[in-house]
Amino acid sequence: DMPGYREPVIMAAGTFVGGASLELTADAPIKPPYIAYVQGGLTYEHIKLAVLRCIEEFYQ
Repeated sequence: DMPGYREPVIMAAGTFVGGASLELTADAPIKPPYIAYVQGGLTYEHIKLAVLRCIEEFYQ
């Protein structure tokens, strides 16, 4: 349980330095419909590639 959230939440960050300006993170409640909220990233292309790779992995 995390303060401020009604449901259990999973948080992911692909970075070595928490809070870095290039940090790409995704937060999602652990319940249907499993919507992930993506934030950060270097460029639009960086975020788009990361999201597409995640979707690709999910469906394999």
